[in-house]
Amino acid sequence: MLVTKEVTSLGKAFLVLEVLAAADGSLTLLEMVHELGLPKPTVHRILQELVELGYVSRLEKGVYQITPKLRRLASGSLEDRLTELAAPLLRELHELTGETANLGVLRGTHVRYPTALESTH
Repeated sequence: MLVTKEVTSLGKAFLVLEVLAAADGSLTLLEMVHELGLPKPTVHRILQELVELGYVSRLEKGVYQITPKLRRLASGSLEDRLTELAAPLLRELHELTGETANLGVLRGTHVRYPTALESTH
């Protein structure tokens, strides 16, 4: 994903996150520089800020990875979309059975229920 046009600092930060996410979440600084085609100081500065904000962590031997904080941020929007897509099916199931219909979303070791239609009896 070589950057070929003028991109803002914010855009570059998102590109760094995209490259990390596409690589199963961990790369070295030099791997990201090679992948993005951005100057090493630019990528390093972005990574430092992302580390300070808690969205990326730096491991041994200069490997960077995305953090659970970033995964939670991303999964919130996915959960909203899943809830939207599942709503008609849950309503239909609820109407056909008269029973409670739940949508459960796994968050680590816990299940969250963003949508629940209660039983009619």
